[in-house]
Amino acid sequence: MINHVKINVHHKKLLLIIAACLYIVSLIVTRYVSYTSSPKKVQLHLSNVIQQKENSFNAFLEDTSLLKKIIANSTAAQEENKITEYPFGVFIYSLNNHNNPNLLYWNNNRYAISADDVFKKDTSLLVQYQNGSFEFIKKTICFNDSSYFIIGLLPIYWDYFIENKYLKDAFDDGNNAEQLYEITENTNGISIFNNHQQELYKIQKKTGNIYSSYDIVTIILRIIAVICLLVYIQIISKQVSDKKGFKKGFLLLVSTLFVLRVLTYFTNFPFDKSRLALFDPSIYASNFIHPSLGDLLINSILILWLVFFYKFNRNKNITQENTYLKIEGAKKIFPYINLVLLVLLTLVLSSTVKSLVLDSKISLDVTNFFSLTLYSVIGFIILCFCALIFFHLSHIILYAVFQAKIKLRLQLLLCAVIGLLLLSFQVGTVSVVFNMLSIAWLLIYLTIINYRKEDTQLLIIKSSFFIVWIAFFSISIAALVMQQNTYIENEQRKKWAEKLAEQTDPNSETLLQIATLNFSDNFLTANFNRFQQEFSNKFIKDSLVIENFSGYLNKYDTRIYTYDSLLNPLYNDDAVSYAVIKTIILNQGKETNIPNLYSYENTNGRESYIYEKVITNNENTVGYLFVTVKPKRYKSEALYPELFRQVQNLSSDFNTHYAYAIYNNNILVNSFNDYSFQNSIANNTLPKTKFEKRSIGGFNELWYSTGSGKIVVIVKKNTALLELMTLFAYLFCVFIIVITLFHITNFIFKTRIRKDAYKKALHISIRNQIHATIIMASVFSFIIIGITTISFFIYRFNQSNEEKLSKNIQIISNQVETKLKTINAHLTFDDILDITTISFGNNLEKTINEISEIYNSDINLFNTAGTLIASTQPYIYNKQLLSDKMQPTAFLELNSYKKNSFIQSEKIAGLEYLSIYATVKDDEGKTYAYVNIPFLNSQTELSQEISGFLATLMNLNAFIFLLSGAIAFMATDKITASFSLISQKMKAINIEQQNEEIEWKRNDEIGILVAEYNKMVKKLEASAKALAQTEREGAWREMARQVAHEIKNPLTPMKLSIQYLQKSIANKNENIQDLTNSVASTLIEQIEQLSKIAGDFSQFANIENVQPEIFNLNNTITSLIELYKTRDNITIEWQKDSDTYNIYADKVQISRLFSNLILNAIEASENNTLIHIKIYQTKNNNFVETCIEDNGIGINENMQQKIFLPNFTTKTSGTGLGLAITKAITEKANGTITFTTEENVGTTFKVALPLA
Repeated sequence: MINHVKINVHHKKLLLIIAACLYIVSLIVTRYVSYTSSPKKVQLHLSNVIQQKENSFNAFLEDTSLLKKIIANSTAAQEENKITEYPFGVFIYSLNNHNNPNLLYWNNNRYAISADDVFKKDTSLLVQYQNGSFEFIKKTICFNDSSYFIIGLLPIYWDYFIENKYLKDAFDDGNNAEQLYEITENTNGISIFNNHQQELYKIQKKTGNIYSSYDIVTIILRIIAVICLLVYIQIISKQVSDKKGFKKGFLLLVSTLFVLRVLTYFTNFPFDKSRLALFDPSIYASNFIHPSLGDLLINSILILWLVFFYKFNRNKNITQENTYLKIEGAKKIFPYINLVLLVLLTLVLSSTVKSLVLDSKISLDVTNFFSLTLYSVIGFIILCFCALIFFHLSHIILYAVFQAKIKLRLQLLLCAVIGLLLLSFQVGTVSVVFNMLSIAWLLIYLTIINYRKEDTQLLIIKSSFFIVWIAFFSISIAALVMQQNTYIENEQRKKWAEKLAEQTDPNSETLLQIATLNFSDNFLTANFNRFQQEFSNKFIKDSLVIENFSGYLNKYDTRIYTYDSLLNPLYNDDAVSYAVIKTIILNQGKETNIPNLYSYENTNGRESYIYEKVITNNENTVGYLFVTVKPKRYKSEALYPELFRQVQNLSSDFNTHYAYAIYNNNILVNSFNDYSFQNSIANNTLPKTKFEKRSIGGFNELWYSTGSGKIVVIVKKNTALLELMTLFAYLFCVFIIVITLFHITNFIFKTRIRKDAYKKALHISIRNQIHATIIMASVFSFIIIGITTISFFIYRFNQSNEEKLSKNIQIISNQVETKLKTINAHLTFDDILDITTISFGNNLEKTINEISEIYNSDINLFNTAGTLIASTQPYIYNKQLLSDKMQPTAFLELNSYKKNSFIQSEKIAGLEYLSIYATVKDDEGKTYAYVNIPFLNSQTELSQEISGFLATLMNLNAFIFLLSGAIAFMATDKITASFSLISQKMKAINIEQQNEEIEWKRNDEIGILVAEYNKMVKKLEASAKALAQTEREGAWREMARQVAHEIKNPLTPMKLSIQYLQKSIANKNENIQDLTNSVASTLIEQIEQLSKIAGDFSQFANIENVQPEIFNLNNTITSLIELYKTRDNITIEWQKDSDTYNIYADKVQISRLFSNLILNAIEASENNTLIHIKIYQTKNNNFVETCIEDNGIGINENMQQKIFLPNFTTKTSGTGLGLAITKAITEKANGTITFTTEENVGTTFKVALPLA
């Protein structure tokens, strides 16, 4: 990724220094700065948290004007909202005439105070309630001669009776101190102090295997430090690869990363993995190489890094021919070995994908968006990395295959045979089918890559096949994951079928566990004497049933049986004896996860429960208590609150995705959800195996036969295609994001954050501009449409729920009014008793439950003082998840502002839900109660609706993205084809030949450009003719000038010699004969010079006339050396090997070429007493390179650019055509000529000619 980074030595060291410094700083933060780094810091932190709350509460107490408003019930809405947001509970009590406290005000229904604590003196102390530990602060104040108790309940630690994703035990500090510490009564514990430095409670460090995560600062610092270290390793490896060879650089990178990876496995560098949830084996664990999801992520990143380094650096450091292929035997065997490696790579990576699904608790259910977590995102990223690893590593493996030119058919055949051979060792295992599909996929991939060989040298994003590759890998991985998801879902359905056959209901067992907690030994021992009196027996049984077996458990018929120590019944509703119940437990009872709770199957084939309790006093048995729980017919399960779900599993989806039926002796005895099950099963349709799958009308049925006459059928709508499309859409989007981020990061490293590089990057081609515009428009529109639509969807969902709840609350309110009037009509003292005095002992609870069942809604009923008097979900209040008081804002709206109804969003711990309130009035219109419908599952239903919508939106987005990519591809091809045509025509423009005009029939923007081009061609043709005429005339003038100059030089001495001879003859000089001989010699010499000039011009003029033939270059050079080495002061050294260098050229011209070069070398060295010329030859690929080196004066730097120009010479005489002729001859032979020179040292001319 950062192959092109070039940083100097100081910068490299700086990276290492930064990495070390950041790691040291992170250690300091962890050990000394973080508040969990020492018990003292935790003590200080928790003390500060509670002291800040105390300060806020004391400030509230000092605001006497606000207190007076609250007591007078005259607070403004803004003030009321501010008080309800306090991070603690506020309670204000007045004293009545009997000095009994009366609750006037409460600011939050999350806090509940014990009635006994209200009577305590003004104090500050720790109290422990069912929902946690609190600081209890009480202060008595007086207003208008009346006393008031102001009580603050400051949360310290939330401790719920059950833990799930909503209800989590934790310190109320927001910093997860509970991961390491717990409240203790140990005298050696760490004291936490209030503002008065009084000890509130003690904490101690947890023992055993505890989970404590790093703080975010430490994680960020160490990640940056690791990145700096890895960048440093990459830079060093790259430099070693460039300077000392690829093998050494790659070996350095592999060895360094291997050592670092081993360190991370066996040491706490850079993190203690036990403190990071990403490395939790319970989330994912496969083998010792991938013991966690974090390890799999790291390994995939490192392998991808190594593959990229190998692929994009290897070819830069070696020739195109593979080193191992130079061995004759290796040429034949290595390509086939590589095909074996390719098959193994496919099986390994496909098994990794399979393991990521099977060996993890990671949700990849893309149809339920809110089931996806951070681990799901990491899982998708790992899947992308696996695909990229395969894509690029397969290119490395297939390089030798392509070099060996193995035909596609043979490749496919060999891979199929190798794959089947490997699978033959897995016959009988469950993975055979999966691996066979992987091999089949490999054959498809091989076919595609053979037609896209050009992609093997590119990054995937630079391939013109980019979108197709992404779609191919996305659909492939989606299919593999879907197959495994289907397998997991099928296995879960089988387990659920077995549970249904046994009639165990996890939902019921969870709430039964909650209910039975109230049957404590202390309570039953203290109150067992009340069971021995008829009236109190009935009363306490009714109270226990109403308080603990209402709501969801109201679908059961619950009865309590009591017996004394002699097994005699104590006022039971029927004559069931102790022996009968005990016999059922011993013979039919099956133990559950709850102590003393047994399940059994009744005569109707339905699951029932018996709870047994032996009551003792001082180890003496005083009696027995049994609770029998039998299912009623057709009771809805819709009221089961999301709040109490402990795990998200198949059972969680039964409300929406599944339906089931239970048959006993072929007769339907129970069914759930909307599906048309048959009332009876014909014998010929009975399943023939234990488990049998059937597909009927778009539904998938799983039939389970117990073999004892009971059959369970679980049905799910067949949405495999939708799930596949949605998973493909998710993977496609993740691929795009990952590869884009990868490309951006690569670009940043390559450009080293230079402004000019960014500007250059913006100068992209028209093709890429069109691609980017269309794709970005589709992505941008998807984001805008997605956000807008989801926002509107949420708004409409909430509005619809509010409308539905408003209608329901009116109907239910009327029903409650009617029922309560009926109850009051039967009261003897109905003028005295009203709803505020009706206790739980009457039939009010049953009335509320009946209404709840009819309208399939939870109901809470409060009196006009805001106190709960009846609920269909009593465990929420019994366990103090909420107090028995109304939500204060709702109470204020209905009681003070006299609104008829009020709806708002409320919260229990981590669960948000919609809640609506309405008044219940008598015949005179006087309000005497408030009814509340809490829609506890509203958030779950909204999540399900949004998940379905997002799945559709993701599918649509992927389709639009693919469509926009195809449109962009076609549009750019069509548009750029026109520009390509114009470009090709422009490239073909040659002033020396006829240029064609472009025909364009459309009158568009490109037509205008074509018209201008055609005008330019016409103008160019006219200009070319004028230029040719001018050049011809200029050439003739230049030639005439050059010829005249060259002829004039020898003619002048000839004229002067003849004139001198004429004068001597006229004067009758005595040495006329000698003078005549001298003049004749001069004339002959000048005539030879004229002949040479004519020859040079003739050669230059006839340079195009060549007669090529194949001849041995060595023979030509040998003859020339023999010609020139006859002079005494010339030494010619020729270094050559025994090879024969045959070339195809004009032999005479090649002889002239080297003759000119040797003659130039001699003339350049004439000032030396000894002229030494070196000639040496080498073979480079398909060329023979001949170098001629002299020890002359060299060539001046100012003259080097003109050395091959005609008529240019550094000598005082000559035509200046020698080197021009040499260059022309070389080019005509398809060769090249270059030179290197150094003044006063010498010049070397190198001629490269192609071998024949």
